[in-house]
Amino acid sequence: MRDGYKVKICGTTNIEDAQLAAKEGADYFGVVVEVGFSKRALTVEEAEKLFKNPPVPAVALVFHMSEERLHYLIENLKPFAVQFLSQEDLGLIKRFKNAYPDLQLWQSVHLPGNGSEVDMEKVKALVNSYIEAGIDVLLFDTVATVQGTQKFGGTGVTSDW
Repeated sequence: MRDGYKVKICGTTNIEDAQLAAKEGADYFGVVVEVGFSKRALTVEEAEKLFKNPPVPAVALVFHMSEERLHYLIENLKPFAVQFLSQEDLGLIKRFKNAYPDLQLWQSVHLPGNGSEVDMEKVKALVNSYIEAGIDVLLFDTVATVQGTQKFGGTGVTSDW
């Protein structure tokens, strides 16, 4: 383990890339599942092969997925963790933590792009509410506008945090 941090390679779409991520030392690999704005998104059915005998723990990344579909994803893929890219309802987080106590729930916390001021009190309150709801891991990411479209993560843009 590295000193206090772990590495997740996201946007994995095939077994070879998952194996490469593991070989190069990643702690996890992430699969974007049914996220309409991502060109790397797979359906639950397409993602199944990546979650069977993964070389390192596999994380399913979702954005505003319905509860019914999220149950289907968890039951079929059996991921190590589900990462919410969208700000999810705290009640949903509590329900899924109770329904799947061994499943890790991760939450992305979106920060504004460099040059924009971060309201740290608001971020702290949000973080605390997620922790109280049952989130296991928080990931801080930057929202950026790329070619006129707002992107959530994977942009290479840093926040002035």
